[in-house]
Amino acid sequence: MVATKQTNKHKNRKTREEGSSRRKKVPHDMPEQLNNNQHEQQQQQQPSTLLPVDGFATPHAHPVYAPSLVLVPIRTFIFLDVDIKNRSATGRVRHWIRNSTAHPAVPSVEEDSGLLLLLTQSITFNAVSLDIRGVSSSPPTAGPVSFVYDGSELKVTWESPFAPNELRFLDIEYSVTNPIAGLYFSVPDDKHPDRGLHCATDHETERARYWLPCVDFPAVRTSLEFYLTHDAQLTALANGTLFAVKPNPNGTKTTCYRLDRLCPSYLICFAIGDFVQYNDQPVDGMPISYFATKEYTKEQLALSLGRTPAMIRWLKQRVGVPFPWPKYHQLFSPFIGGAMENISLVTHTDRLLVDEIRAKEAGWSTDLTNIHEMGHTYFGDLVVTRHFEHAWLKESWATYIAACWQQDNVSADEFRLAMIKNAISYFDECEKYIRPIVCRTYDSSWDLFDRHTYPGGAWRIHMLRHILGESAFWAAVTTYLKRFTSKTVETEDFKRCLEEASSLNLTPFFDQWIYSPGFPKIKAAYTYHSDTRLVEVSLTQTQSTEGKAAAVPAVFEFTIEVHVIDADGAVFKGKATFSQKSGSRSATAFVPMGSAKPVAVEIDPRGKILHQLDFTPGEEILASTAKKGIDVGNRIHAYEELIKKGSSTSMRKVSELLAGEPFFGVRERVYAALGRSKSAAAIAIIARSLRKEQNIRALNALLPAASMRDPAIREGLISILERPVEETAYQIRAVAYENLGRQRDVCDVERLLVALHDPREVGFLGAVRSGVLRGLAHTGTAAAHAALVSVLGGRDVTTRTLGHEYVYLAAISALATSASDGFGGATSGEEIRRLRRDAAEIIADVTIRAGDGVLPLVREQGINSLAALGAVELLGEIRVAVETRFAAQYQHGLAAVLRRLQLGGGGGGQALDVSRLLRLVEELDDKVKRLEKEVESARVSAAGAAAAASAAAVVAASGGVQQAHGSVRAVTNKREGVHEKRGGAEETETPRPLPLPPSHSRHRRRWWGARLMDALRGRNRSAENGGGADRR
Repeated sequence: MVATKQTNKHKNRKTREEGSSRRKKVPHDMPEQLNNNQHEQQQQQQPSTLLPVDGFATPHAHPVYAPSLVLVPIRTFIFLDVDIKNRSATGRVRHWIRNSTAHPAVPSVEEDSGLLLLLTQSITFNAVSLDIRGVSSSPPTAGPVSFVYDGSELKVTWESPFAPNELRFLDIEYSVTNPIAGLYFSVPDDKHPDRGLHCATDHETERARYWLPCVDFPAVRTSLEFYLTHDAQLTALANGTLFAVKPNPNGTKTTCYRLDRLCPSYLICFAIGDFVQYNDQPVDGMPISYFATKEYTKEQLALSLGRTPAMIRWLKQRVGVPFPWPKYHQLFSPFIGGAMENISLVTHTDRLLVDEIRAKEAGWSTDLTNIHEMGHTYFGDLVVTRHFEHAWLKESWATYIAACWQQDNVSADEFRLAMIKNAISYFDECEKYIRPIVCRTYDSSWDLFDRHTYPGGAWRIHMLRHILGESAFWAAVTTYLKRFTSKTVETEDFKRCLEEASSLNLTPFFDQWIYSPGFPKIKAAYTYHSDTRLVEVSLTQTQSTEGKAAAVPAVFEFTIEVHVIDADGAVFKGKATFSQKSGSRSATAFVPMGSAKPVAVEIDPRGKILHQLDFTPGEEILASTAKKGIDVGNRIHAYEELIKKGSSTSMRKVSELLAGEPFFGVRERVYAALGRSKSAAAIAIIARSLRKEQNIRALNALLPAASMRDPAIREGLISILERPVEETAYQIRAVAYENLGRQRDVCDVERLLVALHDPREVGFLGAVRSGVLRGLAHTGTAAAHAALVSVLGGRDVTTRTLGHEYVYLAAISALATSASDGFGGATSGEEIRRLRRDAAEIIADVTIRAGDGVLPLVREQGINSLAALGAVELLGEIRVAVETRFAAQYQHGLAAVLRRLQLGGGGGGQALDVSRLLRLVEELDDKVKRLEKEVESARVSAAGAAAAASAAAVVAASGGVQQAHGSVRAVTNKREGVHEKRGGAEETETPRPLPLPPSHSRHRRRWWGARLMDALRGRNRSAENGGGADRR
């Protein structure tokens, strides 16, 4: 599954060493961590997989386990009469239920009924908010059956227990109307006139229960038959093979599908609608077709998914197992949360569709989603995880398969770039929390579908591939898939297959990298001994093992390569090995050199080890590595370190080298680093690149980096918008318009307003218009705010007038941004409060108060925007929407939004002061940056007098910064109750003079952020204590 959360199943792991007790024959050149046996003597303590992780799970979270499987459904028949226009379905589900035990359930003592005996008499189905009309059982010899339904679970009990291996049939008659999850209905209406008529299911992780009585956990898998009755003009799709279409006298027809493979509930899927269809070339006789609603075209379907046949041929060869499905269909729908790997019927959000222009900037991304979901054919569908904590066996694998597709079909550099991005994504989440890859303690199974599971787990698989080598690794994968076809697996099952193929003991690796949290952070130091022509690279692991990181290993065991390139281009190699046995967190690589001087150093040049690197060997080595480095990752690191240094010489080198950098992927990461720097030199490089960069994917990284206010940036953004759309593509134009609004130049407001009403600036899926709306929000003007209000708040507003349904997302967030940060041109506190209240009412009307036709994504955006506005007066309505419009797996995350809103309070006067100060600091920071440019220019030209004058100007401007600083202090004092009455008179503490912010741009922004966060924390403390202005 590809999730939209930035975009995130349970079980009981067997003893880790089970099946591995015999001593394995180990090659002599194997890293030491795989030779020693010390990990087999485990300390008797609670495993880290059971401990609640701070920041990931709440304190009341507890370990979750797979259900006991005694009475097990083995085949499911779904008879459903679907009325799309009335958002309802009525029918019956028949479960074939077998007693999986081979022994009779005899009580252990006379007075004890025994758990097994109880479990052979009853079964519990998940069934949320269904109308259960009756339950019956056959054959008659099974005896009477009773049931209890509490609105969430349906417990069925037979009078007589099942005999060993006995099979019985259970029929549940029910209906469902407008379910909040699982089954989604799309019906055109006044607000959504172009919406395609259809319904579709989307289940992961626990949402089948909202329309189908089932055991909604992955360990329970059944074969399937569908009998779907629907309007005769519509098309029905489902898992498996179409075996009959029967016309009915009342103008309906019944479409019948059969799937003989075992399927867990989260992979059950059907869809009915008025679809456009494209039939691609079959693979080995297997039909391949793509579907979408009628607002899209066959050409767009072919353009979006046309590489599917080639991907299937590659994938089955890569894993060594034939493709198992009778067909391969893919469907696009706006109600799909990302993409979902349902057996033989994959579903995607329609945001992944492309036209000819969008294909240039996003076609590669759609390809990766396509191959990701296809990878689940083997990892997750053919072989199913037993419970949610082993989700990495499917999601990590699908993520890695997507990278392998790039390696074999695009380029080695793109594969390396994909793994670098995977590492960055994982590291970013580790700033919030660090958990083991296998984690049994959580609040919601959906929480496990995070960046630890997707990119973090993919990196573990990648490391295992390097440890075993190509031949043994892929042979183990083939064995794993064949051995566990149509079965459930746990992490230890995969581990055993790897050990069998390699004769390696992988327990140390799995203990450190899978069952323990964290990853190594490495600090490196470089020394060249010219007398002995020896390069010494010392490495130290610095990851924290205290506090939240207490379970992180102090030493991760691995061997890491070091390559040194000399002035003649020759490469010399060394390596360093970390071992827990030595007890040292340090290791050293010695690299003997030739006669030429070393000029570049690459650590882990083939990207074998997941780690964060701190390595600053000096500007010359960094610049040479950026220029002559062979490895993409080390070139990126060298550029980033030069940018962090921020000196005039290092930034000049970045500018010169970037112009000749051949790989767009390196330029992507350099642009991102320049955007984070925001120094005057970085701004200058970004501004020049806006005019020179031609690669679409590099531009997609460059435009977000061009977010700072600067005349040269503004000119560069305008130059982008003056290019033909075919050269820039939709998302690039969207971000250009958004950042143009951030310039807050009065001349640009009119440009944005014109673009808002220009049909040529809508873009596929409304992408460009969405950027225009966000740009207007950043201008902070009354005209822009009025335009945003009219876009969302007019009586005649429809998805047609917006340009596309997804424009709602941008319009909602833009209106909230304008009212909360830009103030919409308001000047008084009362006017600003009124704007916020009005904006909140408009957003509430189109989201939490709107009818059944609102996309869940739009409703969620509304809730987040209302929280950003501090709409405490709507807290009750928001809470009702969360509880009645979202599945339980999403309510946990949305509840956190509610808590923040409740603690943060509304848009009162104090919040207003902080927002105004944020704007003031931004403006003053821009002024100081412009003066920095003058100082730098003066220094380079060696004009001493001019330099002194510019420096004096900076000092003079600092008075304004000091004034803003004093304002922040005043707000902070107000938050913390500095005003006191002493001796009957009100006295105010005189603010102590504070030092000016640092001169370097990056440090200065961090300094201001800390000051403002102090102010904001004070506001939250006031709210928690019952204080705060304008409390409602």
